[in-house]
Amino acid sequence: MKTISSNRIQYKKPHLDEYLGDYNDKLATILVNNFSLKYLSSATINRLEAQTKFYELLEKYIQICEMLDSDKEFCVNISKEDQILYSILKKQYGQRITGKGTHYFLKLKLLFLPRLIHSFSTILFSSIVSRFKQIDEKKYDSIIRTYFDYRSVDENGHLKDQYFGELINDLKKSSKLLIVYKMLRCKDLLKFIKMKSYGFDAVALEYFLNIITISRAFIYFLQSNIELKDDLKYRGHDCSKLLQLFLNEDYLTLKGLGVFIEKEVAIKMFDLHPRNILLPYENQTWEKIYPYMKNILHQDAKITGYQHTGVSYKLLNYFPSKVEKHLFVFPDKLVTVGAIIKNLLQEQANYPSEIVVGGALRFSKHFSKYGDIEVKCPDKVINKKIVYAFSYDITKYTKIIDMLTDIFGNTEIVVLLKFHPDYVEEDILKSFKDRLPNNFVASGTKSWIEIFQIVDLVLYDDNSIAFEGIIHGVKTFSIADTEQIYDITRKFGFDSWKENVNEKDLIVIKDQLINGNFDKMFDVTDIHSYINMYFTKYNTEDHFNTFL
Repeated sequence: MKTISSNRIQYKKPHLDEYLGDYNDKLATILVNNFSLKYLSSATINRLEAQTKFYELLEKYIQICEMLDSDKEFCVNISKEDQILYSILKKQYGQRITGKGTHYFLKLKLLFLPRLIHSFSTILFSSIVSRFKQIDEKKYDSIIRTYFDYRSVDENGHLKDQYFGELINDLKKSSKLLIVYKMLRCKDLLKFIKMKSYGFDAVALEYFLNIITISRAFIYFLQSNIELKDDLKYRGHDCSKLLQLFLNEDYLTLKGLGVFIEKEVAIKMFDLHPRNILLPYENQTWEKIYPYMKNILHQDAKITGYQHTGVSYKLLNYFPSKVEKHLFVFPDKLVTVGAIIKNLLQEQANYPSEIVVGGALRFSKHFSKYGDIEVKCPDKVINKKIVYAFSYDITKYTKIIDMLTDIFGNTEIVVLLKFHPDYVEEDILKSFKDRLPNNFVASGTKSWIEIFQIVDLVLYDDNSIAFEGIIHGVKTFSIADTEQIYDITRKFGFDSWKENVNEKDLIVIKDQLINGNFDKMFDVTDIHSYINMYFTKYNTEDHFNTFL
């Protein structure tokens, strides 16, 4: 018998149309047929692939089944990253399945109550502390629901908003404005309470909660475990049991809890009679609560979602199915950063919302006084230095490090490692301290501006550094091999060079860097045109009213 690890199988990448079409439609149909807050809270049913990776594991499950059915001599050892597949494959193939996952759901069940108690205690504590920052107004013209972290502090130590930027200045001039911040880290709450805001009121999300509403949210959550009634048939396979496992995982890991908390917050927000509610928009489950509750409560507030960041096909939540288009879970208006994303969403997503261009508020630092983004000319000099920009998906880090080591390890090329800002560099390095070659260097405190000045190219997977690099005159390449199943295209409609590269391409690039003949040059005029189609500069006269 031949044994292969599930993380060593060469999976076939499905066609994008299957993902955006059939897969998307089937899960949307389950949502529509069972439409309720319970189903609206499910990360899996709502296709939050960055959280669940259901499509990836679904494809792996199908392809493993097809491999085992076609060759009776094969056995599969289930790796840790695929452990949710263990029980279902074990029942089907018996001794031909070995490896990780035997006690996966047992561990989740044992952790469920401690997680629940910890979450309840944390939210209750936050609601009490949040009362130290009060608001006196009974009515606001506009409310922004956003996030707080280190980027929410301006140079004077005062509150700002990283998502809506310049729009805040215009809103506070013309209306009573309330900004509601959700802490990305609980420890930031005390810092937030001490901070001052000018021209607008600011509270923490938990300000709108008390022990009664928190308890109610938890009771509703405890009743939200989904027992699947629908069959999921996909590519000729009955995948219903696999879907049920993911729904169980959603519940046991409290993925849906935030939706029930957000419902209680939304009720209180609507009590303030806003004309407008603005959200940083990714079509997440919590965001759907606001149009959902608007409909339930018969409110007139206009809800605007702002597509504030990069988009990739992996993030299927950006691409709702035609099946669910009629549901009251979408904003009245969807404002995008530029024409390329506007056209993409109009052509490939199924929003009932009006889709408009409102400007790239988070990219304001890149725009010149003439209203465009200037693209720097590339530097011909070969420095034999590259940088890898890691995405939010920390589960991919080991595979990426191994791939980079196999290709660039112990060469004369310096490889800088720039980890996602959501993670602490020291913590990540601990797990790789004995595996990194001498020519691999953590970027430390180096800013991206400093890095762009010394590297020959940027490698990345599924993050917006793709654009910042080329703005600074450095070619950027997406590493397609970091995703076996998902399409992680970010630069839609880009054709100035080969954007998605594989390991063979990287070997060629390595040799070119060593030999000093890697082509760093590109047509600045073409890139300037592309970047300014992707990102539009916000200005009050043209864009302020598009948000309202």
